[in-house]
Amino acid sequence: MKRVLPFILAIAAAIIVPASAFAQLTWNGYYRTGGGYYAPSSGAQAFNYADRLRLNISYVDADNLFGAKFRLQGNGVSNPAGVANGQGYGFVNAFSSGPKYGYAFVNLFGGVVKVTSGKLDITDYEVVQQYEYDQFLGNVYTDALQPGTALLGAQCGTTTGAIVQVQPMAGLSVAMFDRIDGSSFNAHDLGFAAAYTVSGLGKVLFNSSIGHYAPNSGSALAGNATADDFSKSYFSLAFSYTGVKNLTATAGLRYDGDTMYNSSYNTATSLIAILDYNMADLLPMTVDLATDLDFANANSYVEGEINYTVAPQLKLRPYGEYDSTSSLVKLNYAGKANKYMVGCDLVFPAGKAAEFDAGFNYGDQTNLGIPLLVKANF
Repeated sequence: MKRVLPFILAIAAAIIVPASAFAQLTWNGYYRTGGGYYAPSSGAQAFNYADRLRLNISYVDADNLFGAKFRLQGNGVSNPAGVANGQGYGFVNAFSSGPKYGYAFVNLFGGVVKVTSGKLDITDYEVVQQYEYDQFLGNVYTDALQPGTALLGAQCGTTTGAIVQVQPMAGLSVAMFDRIDGSSFNAHDLGFAAAYTVSGLGKVLFNSSIGHYAPNSGSALAGNATADDFSKSYFSLAFSYTGVKNLTATAGLRYDGDTMYNSSYNTATSLIAILDYNMADLLPMTVDLATDLDFANANSYVEGEINYTVAPQLKLRPYGEYDSTSSLVKLNYAGKANKYMVGCDLVFPAGKAAEFDAGFNYGDQTNLGIPLLVKANF
């Protein structure tokens, strides 16, 4: 019963929506297609094609009592595994692989309590490094088990289950969530989160998971997902400073006893830092930097970019990233796993409807690359 409860609640929410309420239905998304030519120092040269269809649909009733939200997303790639190996193109995957996330919610007691169930994307307890154009960056967030792998949010749909959020006073939100892990209740399915906003200063963020329900193969819990082991828990605490105009500076600490994604991140004790500075009062430029430093395992990930508006129809965007474990998927191209990549793109926006990107990058394994990208928003 526990396994299907979120989907029962989502269906029930859809049934009770009156026909007239569909005026509150909204949708948006984009289609992105392109690729890059890579000439690695060893192995064959390759053109790496990729495309993505993203469709966001949301519904909220007129009184904000209940609603639903989901994202269809499909990614298609030609190398190393993709069209030739049955993955298909992005628009095919979007409608065949299920939603990226999808959930329904109901607000109770005048909005003091919010109950959400489904494939969750809850961003109230995180700060995410956002990049307007880049397809390689955006891999650091305070709600993360390792770079690029969120627990509750970041539009990843990592957690399937239910969350209860309570706002006992202005600026404070506390939550408890339960992940689906079979048909019985286990302590390691539970997680707790909190966010407190200090007016004019910033926000304190806390997130946790009491043990991991799907331990990796190198874990002492492997093959025994029903065992409770609090030493495998995850905790993060961060502060996001917004007291200066156009500046967001976030710093946090994270402990992860047994990440489900990569055994090299086990018992990670990490510093997470995110800086986003819009220099609009001085220059038409934004500066973004982010890092995830795991002191316990001597792992590190760093990324950053400068986005400079040369003219309304042209932006210059130099960027770079470094991953000491060479495990980040976004850095792997033409069958090569890069440890670092630097590059520069020319971005040609067509209003808010579309954009064309062209540039070059260099990776320690892929060598010189020439990426091209076309994106259409709808």
